[in-house]
Amino acid sequence: MKVIAYVTCVLLVIGLVAAGCGKKEETKKSPAAAVQAMVEQQTCPVMGGAVDKQYYADYNGRRIYFCCPMCKGEFEKDPAKYVAKVDEELKKLKGTQ
Repeated sequence: MKVIAYVTCVLLVIGLVAAGCGKKEETKKSPAAAVQAMVEQQTCPVMGGAVDKQYYADYNGRRIYFCCPMCKGEFEKDPAKYVAKVDEELKKLKGTQ
């Protein structure tokens, strides 16, 4: 029984080490996406409330967060309008850091 437990532990450690050794791919980001990565979006561009990161849309290589699923639907009607609002917020947040 001790041998089985030992072998299981060894296999578990090997699996964890192998999982951590994967080659990470670099993704190219637009300058706006790079700014977004440095400064986190805090408010929903549609309603202005605090974002809930479970509600988001990916648009032109960027992830835009919303406060609720209804805002995501509204965003999809005119994404450029709301991305501009996110850019304004990020610009202000970057200026305060």
